[in-house]
Formats: sequence, structure tokens, C-alpha cells
Amino acid sequence: MHSILPLSLTLSPHPAFDHPLPEGEGELCTLPLRGRDGEGEGRGDVQQRGGIIAGRRGFTLIELMIVVSIIGILAAIAVPNYQWSVIKTKEAVLREDLYNFRNTIDQFYADQGKYPAALTELVDKGYMRGLPKDPFTKASDWVEVLPPAQSGSGGGASPQSSASGVYDVHSASALVSSDGKTPYNEW
Repeated sequence: MHSILPLSLTLSPHPAFDHPLPEGEGELCTLPLRGRDGEGEGRGDVQQRGGIIAGRRGFTLIELMIVVSIIGILAAIAVPNYQWSVIKTKEAVLREDLYNFRNTIDQFYADQGKYPAALTELVDKGYMRGLPKDPFTKASDWVEVLPPAQSGSGGGASPQSSASGVYDVHSASALVSSDGKTPYNEW
């Protein structure tokens, strides 16, 4: 059975009220309060000391240190995984951008019979809405590759050997990919 502890409070009139409390009221009031553990004695007792109710427990320093340590360990595991996933995402975006560039350059060549003079020509002629930014350099500073020179069978220069313009595109980043072998500017 739960025990009930008496708590004595003295009430006084609030200064905002201009009339005092009636005689006999507000001097002593007993409120039934139960202890935290249901017993009238022991650790869960509720007592008033100087206007503050004692017996309420907070977290100890050791409990807080354990929680902070666990959070630190979880963060130490999560941060490298997050950084790795950011790199993998940037690599996927770079692959997609290079694929789109190469596909658009091929479409331009099929339509115009020549390679674009610069990447901006792809935008000017409506083949692309805009130049994407390199996910690693965060700028539209793509490396433009000229078409390879081809020799004709008749000993002279063939029409392809005099072709100029942007034949291929690479990233301007000198960083090495996550496989540890290939720099991004060689993709």
C-alpha cells in the first residue's frame, strides 16, 4: 500500500490582491504526497527544503559520460561511412555527366557533320540546357579533348584528320578515384 506523507505549505496573499485572506485560511495546508517508490520512507521521499522539493533524481556524472561516450563511438563509425558515400555519389554524378557529354557530342556530330568548337556551342545550339558542374571541382571547367588525327589510305590527309573541335571530355580533377587506380581526369 502507498504511504501518504504530509507536506506543510504556508500561503500568503499575493501583492496584486488588495484584500487579505480570510482568517484561518492560508496559514497551514496539508497536501497528501506519495513517495516515488510508493513507500513513505527511503530514497523516494518527497520533502520540502527551502522551497525546493528534494528527492528528485537527476543524471549522475558517470551516466552522462557513458551516454556521451556511446554517442561519440556511434559518430566515429558513422562519419567515415558518410564521407565514403559522398565520394561514391560524386563519382556516380561524374560518370553520368561524362556519359551525357559524350552522347551529346555524338549527336552534335551526327547532325552537324563536325565536332563542336567548344562545349558552350552545345548549349548555344540547344543540345544541352547548360554545362553541368564537375562534382569534384565544383566548376564547369571540363577538359576538352581534340579528335585524334587519322591518316588516309592514299598517303594524303583525310577529311577526318583536319577535323577540329571537342571530341571528348574529361574531368579537371586530379584526384584519384575510389578504386585507387584511376584519376578522375582519365575517365
